[in-house]
Amino acid sequence: MEALEQGLVEHSRHNSSGNRSLLVLVDSEAPYRQRCIVDETVLVALEHFGFPYRLMDLAVQRPTAEALVQSAGLILAQDGVTGRLTPGESRLIADGVEQGIGLVSLDWDLRHANGALLAVFGFEEVDPRPIASNEFMVPSNEHYITQFQEPRAIHRSDRMVTSLSVGRWGEATVPLLYAMLGKEQLVFIRHLVPGSAYEPGHYPVVFAAQSGRGRAVQFAVNPRLWRHGALGHLGGLTDVFWRSIVWTARKPFVANMIPPFVTLSFDDCIGRHRFRYLDVCTEHGYIPLVGIFIDRIQDRDVPLLRDKANAGDILINTHGGSTYYQKLTYDFGIDELPEDVIAERFAREDARYAGWGIEPCRTFRGHFGEIGVRALPHLKARGRTFLCTPIHVGEHKADQFSRDGYWPFDSVRCFYDRLPDDHDFLIFGSFNERHLVDFLTGTTMWLHEAPRNDLERAAERGAEQIRNGLSNGFFGEILTHEQKFDALTVEEWDQILTLIEDQVAQYERISASHDEIGDYITDKSRCWISQVELEDDGPATCRVSGHAAHRLQLSVFQQHDSDVERRLLPVPAFEGKSETIKLT
Repeated sequence: MEALEQGLVEHSRHNSSGNRSLLVLVDSEAPYRQRCIVDETVLVALEHFGFPYRLMDLAVQRPTAEALVQSAGLILAQDGVTGRLTPGESRLIADGVEQGIGLVSLDWDLRHANGALLAVFGFEEVDPRPIASNEFMVPSNEHYITQFQEPRAIHRSDRMVTSLSVGRWGEATVPLLYAMLGKEQLVFIRHLVPGSAYEPGHYPVVFAAQSGRGRAVQFAVNPRLWRHGALGHLGGLTDVFWRSIVWTARKPFVANMIPPFVTLSFDDCIGRHRFRYLDVCTEHGYIPLVGIFIDRIQDRDVPLLRDKANAGDILINTHGGSTYYQKLTYDFGIDELPEDVIAERFAREDARYAGWGIEPCRTFRGHFGEIGVRALPHLKARGRTFLCTPIHVGEHKADQFSRDGYWPFDSVRCFYDRLPDDHDFLIFGSFNERHLVDFLTGTTMWLHEAPRNDLERAAERGAEQIRNGLSNGFFGEILTHEQKFDALTVEEWDQILTLIEDQVAQYERISASHDEIGDYITDKSRCWISQVELEDDGPATCRVSGHAAHRLQLSVFQQHDSDVERRLLPVPAFEGKSETIKLT
């Protein structure tokens, strides 16, 4: 029975105290349709980004001037919650923003907002008839909130989401995101909203405003946008979500985020170009994960691999055995391996590494991702308890569903979670869409995927992989397969990495190995900021609770002119609760 009860780990919410934590407003007495989405749209995201927060439930507590002053910012986190504020409470919030409190309203329904909150943004002419769209455009990346976006980037939701049209806004208010109403969307609206006669065009649905000493952001798009079945938190706008909170919050603002780690990996490695492409990776600061077919490595290449592995320049992982279809942990495309076959394959692997004098890394990524449940004890006995693969253990790859996933966003694209089959394993990843996982696909002459080696296009795809991870608050990973070097020269590989660096120059980046990232995520996921306080005429301080076996690096955001800057603050390993840490 104990084995049957094992499954996905239950993730806890963590409240934070102190006047530099966020106040998150919800209402447990609201209709179920409004309550039921708060966790997946807001609270899970706050936990993932490590933002210190505490809940205020309107059913049991009402906002006061004192409660607002004792917070870094207010998040109106629930559909319809604005309409359940009294005029006096709305005035308190507007006054709080004037005095420097941050405000992020995720409640789209401005029709029921009191005048004081509308005045924060200078809103007039709010149309009572909803619009609906599944396409959203970011007009520019000049604002801090949209800095990670490409200008005029378009993001498409899997379904239509309602918004409200605002006719006018104040001079200190800037539209950041537009809902696009073309023929498809207008036909949809006219069918569902009687009497609507909207013109085709772009309608602003996210606004950023300065109000006195404070900052505010209004999302006039239904928070169902962030649901898994719509755009979701990995659909391309998650950076707009979390950077809105950072931009508005009083500074210093501290978060337990994953630092901007960047890494690189190669699958299907046998030694093309005598592994000289690894020297290029080292020159560019990467620590790649090298997935090898252990029975196809030539003796002449072992010294290079051993020297680089022992120097910490690369990690070596068993990708497969002697052939493309022989795997260490699964009968490729068929089923679990028999126990005696698994034991024999691991014994042969042990002998191979012992003869080479190489220690395989703790991160395992098998060929085609398939990993058998029966193989887990063998991996664990060898200390290889990090799995970095976008797949479910024990399941045939053809049966994988990209929407069945792991914490925080129920995905196998960007995730980190304890493995349901054995909680001693951490499974994590930061991948792009499945058909784009290998960033060189379609950009080289390999298998005639392209008429020429398009280095610029390859760099764009690599930069997109890094942006995808970092903008979602995970890590950036460039992933490819060694076969592509049948068409690429080492010199071209060097050019691609140089072009990638040019395209991600505006991003903070820390080179790290998969093992280092696995260690960090393990600690980050079991720690939270339990208190953050700015004393009168004193420093800002915080306390972190949980257990960190290694050094944490908290993200401390400070105001710098009109921009926001982040610095990483080291926190020594601790058990239970950290020492008091000065933020300023």
